[in-house]
Amino acid sequence: MRIGFIGSGGITRAVVTGLCEGGAKHEISLSPRNAEVAAQLAQLDDRVRVRESNQQVVDASDVVCIAVVPNNAEAVLQALTFRADQIVVSFVAGLTVERLKRSLRGDPAIVRAIPLPATAHGSGSTVVYPRNAQAKAIFDAIGTTVEVTEEAQFDLFSVATATMSTYYGFVEAQAKWLAERGVPYEGARAFLAGYYSGLAKLAQVGNDSFSELAKQCTTKGGINELMQQKLQSEGFFDQVGSAMDAVEKRLMNGK
Repeated sequence: MRIGFIGSGGITRAVVTGLCEGGAKHEISLSPRNAEVAAQLAQLDDRVRVRESNQQVVDASDVVCIAVVPNNAEAVLQALTFRADQIVVSFVAGLTVERLKRSLRGDPAIVRAIPLPATAHGSGSTVVYPRNAQAKAIFDAIGTTVEVTEEAQFDLFSVATATMSTYYGFVEAQAKWLAERGVPYEGARAFLAGYYSGLAKLAQVGNDSFSELAKQCTTKGGINELMQQKLQSEGFFDQVGSAMDAVEKRLMNGK
């Protein structure tokens, strides 16, 4: 498959790195805008090439991934011409299928996707709308693909991705707590990274709900029960929902 990327930021870096390090046999074309990142990615595999323009990326690709900032996306797309036999995969948050159709010259198939940084290591999940076999094949090679049948569901998954920095902040608070009590930070970091990776693995290998998994980790009168009850009494879990409401409002206003 020939895959092109318009935009050479962090998500493009993650997806291209995952594809190359995972041994995927794709020809990859990169836009020249971020010359430093594009040059670094081109060194990963001899099938990765930096093109002279965005249109050259389009012309050389069967699947074109759009990974530019939302404010510039429609202007970038309107300057390009696509073929009817192509697939455009948009990574742009908030840019609906309808707006993409209005911005595209040509009549390619349109897919929205939310690849995340962990795709660089062949892990994590990518949400895709609508279902598309070629897009699924790309993201299956660098993690797990979650296909949804309604665009509204896709937008809700976008809200959930706003928790990344919060997650690391939550873990950092634990690492600092340990460090303040004499544990070397490097040791705390190594333990917590493996600890949370293990918890995620438990969720991946079965179909139990997160609530059920929480029960399995809780002993009556034990320390996990104490921690959960303390956080719940202080409104921690309610705050999560409230913050996600705020993110949803921001994304919906951007449509």
